[in-house]
Amino acid sequence: MHSITLVTVLIFGIVIGSTEAQYNGTYSTIQPVLAEDFADPSLVNVNGTWFAFATSGNGHNIQVAASPSFTTHEWRLLNETNVLPDPGPWALNKDIWAPDVVQLEDGRWVMYYAAPLVDNKDMHCIGAATSTSIVGPYEPQKDPFACPKEDGGAIDASGFVDPKSGNLYVVYKVDGNSINAHGGDCNGNPDPSNGYLHPTPIMLQQVSKADGITKMGDPVQLLDRGEADGPLVEAPSLFYNSESGLYFLTFSSNCYATDLYDIGFAYSSCLDTEFVKSKYPLMTTQSIGVSAPGGADMSDDGKYALYHATVDKTENGSPIRYMYAAEADQAGLDVSAIPLV
Repeated sequence: MHSITLVTVLIFGIVIGSTEAQYNGTYSTIQPVLAEDFADPSLVNVNGTWFAFATSGNGHNIQVAASPSFTTHEWRLLNETNVLPDPGPWALNKDIWAPDVVQLEDGRWVMYYAAPLVDNKDMHCIGAATSTSIVGPYEPQKDPFACPKEDGGAIDASGFVDPKSGNLYVVYKVDGNSINAHGGDCNGNPDPSNGYLHPTPIMLQQVSKADGITKMGDPVQLLDRGEADGPLVEAPSLFYNSESGLYFLTFSSNCYATDLYDIGFAYSSCLDTEFVKSKYPLMTTQSIGVSAPGGADMSDDGKYALYHATVDKTENGSPIRYMYAAEADQAGLDVSAIPLV
């Protein structure tokens, strides 16, 4: 475990160590690939064109951007595209979070997203919608895909096709911190009587390859937050490295509204079992010089990543998050990621 994370930290130190960067006042040499409020980006490549989907903003429930190349700063918003006009009868038509898309065997696309409930605006659950075009419009299912209300709802769904088995999975977060009752960043203050915080497990659900929605068996827990993770772990993304034979899971921990928010990773030789967390995070505010990096999504081959970082705040204190990119590499148990500048 130490060899994975130590290599990562050292590579970041070599690449980023000479930059002059900190939040709230000075500048970073790491530049966003999309200078728009574009949080929780997910990525997919279609015939050489890269697409990124993001949380609500710029007048749309779901944002989408495209680029002819991952490694150049050519991303542009597709403002004319209304990807998800209606999130479904169970959901409020606002505050749609963290979309992700997967192509099905018949060429159709399925989108997973989180939306607030009609009967509880403070709780999000995961919905699913389908389209014949990657940019929509997507038609929502009438019921949520995953909605464990008693545990806080569910968010941050991400599709994953296992290259070993060909099976389709959805990995997501049970949003337990949404029902913590004691305030703080991301409801992160523990119960003063017993120190209790609700779990925020990362779950894996196999689904039908035909429709991407029908569940196959029960979900399996891959990991949960520990003491070092603060109130939560979230934003899971899976990929498989054929050379090492390992599955890797990237995730964020701590609260998105603070500089403690980061990107970590875990690994396992089996997909449907508890993953082993790396001791050290992959990206932090201190290691790469941008504030609160998080919400990362990996390409299917694990070579590329999109993530967001906070660049400013709105008048009401909400973070404004631009999209950044990194190239990643795995060699045995060694994992590295180098931000594009």
